Amino acid sequence: MMKRFLALLLPGLFVAACADTSHHSASALGGTDAGATQGGGMSSAGKASSGGSSASEAGAPSDPGPATDADSFFAADAHAFCARLFRCFESGSDDFSATRLALQTQQRCEDFLLRLFSSEPRDRDLRAQIATKNLRYLPEQAQKCLTELSACNGSLQSAGACREVFEGSAKSAEACTRSEDCAGDAYCDSSLSCPGTCAPRKSEGQACKLDTDCAYTEGAVFCNRGDNGMGTCHTLSSSPKVGLGMPCTRNLTGAPSLIVCSDELWCAALASGDPSHDALGQCAAPLAMGSACVHSDDVCVGGLCDTVAGMCQAYTLHTKAGDPCDKQQLVFCDPLANLVCGPDGKCLAAGDGSEGKSCFTSELQWGCDPGLYCQKPAGSLATSPGTCQRLLADQAPCDSDDSCESAGCIDMVCGKRACYP
Repeated sequence: MMKRFLALLLPGLFVAACADTSHHSASALGGTDAGATQGGGMSSAGKASSGGSSASEAGAPSDPGPATDADSFFAADAHAFCARLFRCFESGSDDFSATRLALQTQQRCEDFLLRLFSSEPRDRDLRAQIATKNLRYLPEQAQKCLTELSACNGSLQSAGACREVFEGSAKSAEACTRSEDCAGDAYCDSSLSCPGTCAPRKSEGQACKLDTDCAYTEGAVFCNRGDNGMGTCHTLSSSPKVGLGMPCTRNLTGAPSLIVCSDELWCAALASGDPSHDALGQCAAPLAMGSACVHSDDVCVGGLCDTVAGMCQAYTLHTKAGDPCDKQQLVFCDPLANLVCGPDGKCLAAGDGSEGKSCFTSELQWGCDPGLYCQKPAGSLATSPGTCQRLLADQAPCDSDDSCESAGCIDMVCGKRACYP
């Protein structure tokens, strides 16, 4: 399926220290290779408000509507995830909080995600395979996916029913470039070569490299990895959601079961614990502005945890070129306004996304219009501008999948499909 948001969106845009990626967050019930967490809202002045929307204010998840075909599924997928982002409090990674604060509103979130689905190489390849009928759309699995995706602490796109929305016809040991190419409960093993080969998903205790290698049943299914990158498939059974002050699961590795807090709470690290590694935490209410906080993934309503000051602080999101920016002072540039914080501590602006205009490739940038890509010199920094150019045709020389119409740059030439684990 499509590229997973939280691996893409903003690892470190707002927060200097992110969770240890060698451990699994407990925020996705179906197991995932990327984590998720939660944050607060914005006022019209661009300063973080102290009363951002919360689970208790927003109520039950909104109905994403029927997904009768692939296009309606993409729209419903964006709606379900963004509604959850602004409704729930979750824990395990500071990226979820930062994403919510940067996107500001559910509508901005949905607009960005739909643009991402139309431009990101993995999703362009998916759409091309659907258009040529190499993949078929499974509406029943899609509805299950949307239900899981919209639930607080539910699955993300790489887990549970969401990875079974599209299915190909390749049998075991036949060639594939992505798991959707494979028929049945199978994945594409491209760890040694591309194209890879389809293989049945692994059962409990079998060797794995990624969470998506493991067969999904119920609870949290993940690849319990060691330092060498290899692991075994493991499942944690889920229990009813628990209340304030109760133990909860922060990291899947080492946890006895999957214990999730009720929707209006989050799973805080223990006072004497290590937030990146401890399996268990304690269910807590979101913190108000001015409250004491310790870790970068502490949930502050309407702001972020300033770990230097040890306090939940409001942040500023500037929207104009030349405005000051300083991550340490929680002063940022709006990425969806095509701004980045330059080395001189001022917001730098890109163009409007049209051909020939300047562009940035750092996190959450609005980027170039569909049919274009941001061409940048090799080795340039994320804050260095590129230029929006037309996607390259087959057989054109290339340096990334992003630059090719085919969404695949293999051996420095456009045309062949890239592999997407």
